[in-house]
Amino acid sequence: MNIMIKAVVFDYGRTLLDRETNKFFPEAFKLLEDLKQKGYKLGLVSKTKNTPDRAEEIVETGLADNFDAVITTYVKKEENFKELAGDLDIKPSEMLIVGDRIRGEIVIGNKIGSKTVWLKKGLFAKQPPRNNQEKPTYTINELAELSLILNKL
Repeated sequence: MNIMIKAVVFDYGRTLLDRETNKFFPEAFKLLEDLKQKGYKLGLVSKTKNTPDRAEEIVETGLADNFDAVITTYVKKEENFKELAGDLDIKPSEMLIVGDRIRGEIVIGNKIGSKTVWLKKGLFAKQPPRNNQEKPTYTINELAELSLILNKL
């Protein structure tokens, strides 16, 4: 049985925001708008040493306006993503988790039963999966490719 994807959950740094230039990837805001128009709920999980500052940064950049739920945390854990699913009123299996770290959001998403998309770009692009738990459901090289995956689901 195919599970319908009702929400897309993004990592912040190096997935929407290019940490090397400290600017959002050019396609980030348009992609978020498109996903909202298509009816997807949107979630954001951001790991940071200073959660109040990060939460403020997300609001000040206008990024928060695109999301139905945002979690900032010191350490990404399964509980963060389960909490986000609860905030979005969906099951983890109805989420598509997008991130740049195989050993971060991808492995966590796989463990909780979500579909995962590895944005194979930037600092962690050369860290391949070491086992099945780390294998993403899909791999993309540019954020804009996400729409193609969602169109197939």
